[in-house]
Amino acid sequence: MEAPEKTEVSGKGIRLVMYFPPRSCYNDGVISKTSLLGIILIIALTIGGVVFYVVFMTSVRSDLQAAEIERKAVNNVHEDLIKKTKEPEFIMMKNEMKDALEKKSALESEKTSMELHYNEIADSLEKLLSQKQALEIELESLTDISLPQ
Repeated sequence: MEAPEKTEVSGKGIRLVMYFPPRSCYNDGVISKTSLLGIILIIALTIGGVVFYVVFMTSVRSDLQAAEIERKAVNNVHEDLIKKTKEPEFIMMKNEMKDALEKKSALESEKTSMELHYNEIADSLEKLLSQKQALEIELESLTDISLPQ
């Protein structure tokens, strides 16, 4: 290797001598191990940073693309639902559902009233049965007393 190029810059009484590449890299024309390791480390970190940046940005870009596709799909479904709710078939089906729900509630209220009526009938039957048993017991006691032997 040839010796570094020497450049002198002077101004306002200060003389600056610059070498390119720096003189510390040379030891009789041989790059020192420390300088070589430093250069290799800088190159490795630069390559690693570039690889990390490319991988990270690719990942972020794919995530953004997936989110955009999902957003478009949701918007399409939403627009389809809006269109379907304005169709006459949907409106008729909606009205039929309302009618069916009204009929269901009417049937449930009728069922409740029928259950109450059934419970009233069952209570009155129980009372009649207890009265019948009381009358049978009274009849047996009367027949036992009134029959002469």
